[in-house]
Amino acid sequence: MNGISDLLVSVVVPTYRRPDMLQRCLRALTWQDIDPRRFEILVVDDGPDRHTRRVVETLAREHAPRGLTVRYLEAEGTQGPSGARNRGWEQARAAVVAFTDDDTIPTPSWLRHGLDAMTDGVDAVVGRIRVPLPDRPRDHERDTGGLERAEFATANCLVRKRALVAVGGFDERFTLAWREDSDLQFMLLARGHRIARAEDAIVLHPVRPAPIGISVGQQRKVFFDALLYKKHPSLYRSRIRRRPPWNYFAIVAG
Repeated sequence: MNGISDLLVSVVVPTYRRPDMLQRCLRALTWQDIDPRRFEILVVDDGPDRHTRRVVETLAREHAPRGLTVRYLEAEGTQGPSGARNRGWEQARAAVVAFTDDDTIPTPSWLRHGLDAMTDGVDAVVGRIRVPLPDRPRDHERDTGGLERAEFATANCLVRKRALVAVGGFDERFTLAWREDSDLQFMLLARGHRIARAEDAIVLHPVRPAPIGISVGQQRKVFFDALLYKKHPSLYRSRIRRRPPWNYFAIVAG
């Protein structure tokens, strides 16, 4: 059982110079409770850097005897997670593509429960994200905690490759990890693709260490709210906030 037709799912993980976090994520992925010959892992390096390559190639050698394929790809000609994910799903060999991030820890049954929810007529599946937080979280930690309430997040989703082809994949103008997942969700919905939920398909998303004042720097992400609203005004108002993000437009103009 080694052919492309035997693959159930390709897992795409974009990464940027966080080899330790990536290794933690990949170790969780390599021990999913489905046959290792039925899925592959594609790490797309947006660096690229030799430490990341070494982590991926070491794990690839360790798990090759089990029949698991772990591939290292460089995200050439792009910038940001959207472009890296595009390079990944374009190279995916399975009909279903699962997305997660290098700072997550997928639970052992993540892929199995996600695939169970990918029934006939379903084009995408969204799982659950758990964010462990301290009793008194900082702004940055609360921001990450919002992933637990996200309707659609690329830290935990599966999409049929044919649906990604139909919508053109991720919009690479979203160069930061912000609103690119909502954009994909809205493109899928606008074209009539059905999205299901899989509450048992769980990834953990620990909050990354961050310096004091990180929230100030993150305000540059408002540009992508403005871009999302420009592309999908009706869905933005119904799914994110009722009023147009005029304050975001003013910030972007400034």
